Amino acid sequence: MTIRYYLSFSLDPVKPREGEGDFNFFALGDGEINSSGGTVVRLDPGQQGSLDVCTSDTRYVSRLEVAELTPGTQLCVVNKGNVALIEIRGLPDAAAPSSYLTFDATIWRQAVRPEPTG
Repeated sequence: MTIRYYLSFSLDPVKPREGEGDFNFFALGDGEINSSGGTVVRLDPGQQGSLDVCTSDTRYVSRLEVAELTPGTQLCVVNKGNVALIEIRGLPDAAAPSSYLTFDATIWRQAVRPEPTG
């Protein structure tokens, strides 16, 4: 995914789009990732991501610098009831003409139900 692009977990097809959304890749510093209105958790090395892990882990961060990531890093992103497990495959190359991030994404739509009110 090219810098300044995002994924929306609720749109079909799930594909990189320009702007901000559920999973963003921005050009701050060496690049950063975050979620507009959602939560991001960086899983520990060796910790296997799953729907249960992503909905129960609460080590939220507001953003992650790309320099903190390595291939194989797993991230959980929860936004608007949708849950994604992102596994980083490739990082930006400073020598490349454009900056991009490669990853696999597993998305569970509407996996988190809102708390009942009243």
